[in-house]
Formats: sequence, structure tokens, C-alpha cells
Amino acid sequence: MTTTKREPDLDVLAGIIREHVQSLLDKGHSPSSVSFVLAFVATEMGLELAPNQHEPIRLVLGAILNASSQHAENGDEPDPELSDDLERPAAATIH
Repeated sequence: MTTTKREPDLDVLAGIIREHVQSLLDKGHSPSSVSFVLAFVATEMGLELAPNQHEPIRLVLGAILNASSQHAENGDEPDPELSDDLERPAAATIH
């Protein structure tokens, strides 16, 4: 009998990533840098794996819209301790 590895549901996966993001912030990485790298890696992975080059962009943008809608619905305020400049990180040239 062959066992197949089941993908964790999205809530579980998001929880794992959120914990890692928090550890990066705790280590002093800026929110802008972490956000940029997460979006970059998600897009890069999708472009490498997807048969259709437009699908990863659609998925990443869809996730951004979903998070933005959730944020607006919850009336979340930014954490003043985590806020920093929202410009692209200085070392954001990734090849």
C-alpha cells in the first residue's frame, strides 16, 4: 500500500508561515523586507512550477486582494512598533 503525503490545509500552512514571519520580525528584519521577499518567493516559485505563466501572478494578486479585504473588514490598525517605510527595501535587487 502506497501512502500519499497530504497537503496541510491553508489555515495550517498560513499558521506555519505566520510563525516564521514573526520570528523574522523578532530577529529585527523589517516588515517591508519580509513582505517583499515573501511576495518574491511566492511569485518565483509559481513561475518555475506553473505551466501557465499568468497563473502565479493571478494567485499572488488574488492573495493580496483577499488579505486587503480581510484587513479592511476587520478594521485592523497597523502596529506602530512594526511600521517602517513602505518603500521597496534598498537591497531588493534579486536575480
